[in-house]
Amino acid sequence: MHKENCNANHFGNSGSMEVSGAIEIFQSSESLHGLLCTKFLGDGDSRAYKAVKEMQPYGDTDDHGRLTDAEIDKLQRYYGLAIRNNTGSINSMKQVIWATYFHKASTDAYPQHGLCPTNEDTCCEYNRAITNGEVYKQKNTLPSEMHNCIKNVYWELTTPNHLAKCLHVANVQDNSPLWQSQLCMR
Repeated sequence: MHKENCNANHFGNSGSMEVSGAIEIFQSSESLHGLLCTKFLGDGDSRAYKAVKEMQPYGDTDDHGRLTDAEIDKLQRYYGLAIRNNTGSINSMKQVIWATYFHKASTDAYPQHGLCPTNEDTCCEYNRAITNGEVYKQKNTLPSEMHNCIKNVYWELTTPNHLAKCLHVANVQDNSPLWQSQLCMR
């Protein structure tokens, strides 16, 4: 039912109404609801999206320092390869999984490649550079805050009970060589 007295909540042409509404939603989401909007669903009119993006409602929103879908996919792929390449040994699985964690946690100031393979054809670019007497600059490092967040997941995923479910042969002696196949981390 139409009210007899309506208050205007937008001044301008109808084309700018969607832009104003989108900006208002993003600006008030954190203060009113404690939420940060991460997705923008629109009708294909790019003006509202562009306006919100330029506004940067939550500051600089590039993916630096964030756990992106692409980074999650890499970590899952490394975990899967560690399992598949070491199906005969819980200890080998565990060591390779933790090698991927520390490999991604490494920085130039604090390299953590002690669990990475050191053979001459290793996929660990850091260890290969050290072997060849070269200096290596870390790439694709996740921030320490991110590693602190996912560390508990790694602890849970490397428990003997969990990894035992991944063994293909029952009662396998835990003496298989590490890194039976290369696990390339980038």
